[in-house]
Amino acid sequence: MVGLLSALNWLTSFDRQAIATYETQLMQYAMEALATVPGLRVLGTAPDRIAVLTFTLAGHDPATVADWLDRDGIAVRAGHHCAQPALAHYGLESAARASLALYNTSEEVDQLTASLRALQQTA
Repeated sequence: MVGLLSALNWLTSFDRQAIATYETQLMQYAMEALATVPGLRVLGTAPDRIAVLTFTLAGHDPATVADWLDRDGIAVRAGHHCAQPALAHYGLESAARASLALYNTSEEVDQLTASLRALQQTA
């Protein structure tokens, strides 16, 4: 409870609109950066999507992608994300997912992009 209260106090110390604007801009930056990774497919096309990137990388299982990124200090999730029907829509059973927030930076997006490019070069 103490940790949750601290997190809520920290989060509410920011202007909500400023957070939303920052996350939208960071998401746009990430979409543009990740578009340069060969074989990377971002799932979903919602125009006002939240800062969550669900993706696949051709030739690599999502769990392998997550393990690779973890070695570079980048935390993502791999699996079905309790969204099996949505993944089935794309013909998938699992995917990787990166979530962006106000504490993430464009430099971290660049790290993610570079690491995924390096993984793709191993294929």
